[in-house]
Amino acid sequence: MQTPDEWPADEQGGEQPSAADVAGTEAFNAVEMSDGTTIVEQVDVEQAEDGSVVTTETEAIREPDGSIIIDETVTTEQPDGSVVRDEVHTVADEQGVHIDETQILEDPHGRTEVIEHSEDLDVEVVVDPETGEIVEAVEA
Repeated sequence: MQTPDEWPADEQGGEQPSAADVAGTEAFNAVEMSDGTTIVEQVDVEQAEDGSVVTTETEAIREPDGSIIIDETVTTEQPDGSVVRDEVHTVADEQGVHIDETQILEDPHGRTEVIEHSEDLDVEVVVDPETGEIVEAVEA
């Protein structure tokens, strides 16, 4: 993935920089494979006014048969040490749209709670081929 800024490892400990250190960073990559598959990846890191750091990672894959797979993870790191991670896996094909959503809540003491939800939608999706974003969903 190409980034406008380098994300070097910490020379002493060999660790990646914290999310706060890379706030405001964006990364984007789009590749078309020889079989016609298109893969779009995007990462955004932003610092909110309340001091939390929000990292959004998106991968969209468009298969030659027209099916689309979108994986998106939004991680919010709060100043108190708590973390909320929303993971959404979407598959759109000739049968409609299937969505799996998982929310992982971690408090400052490391206790976690996991909430899962799945849903099938009878819709047709229109995706921007350059960004991988859903631009329209029409009931079938």
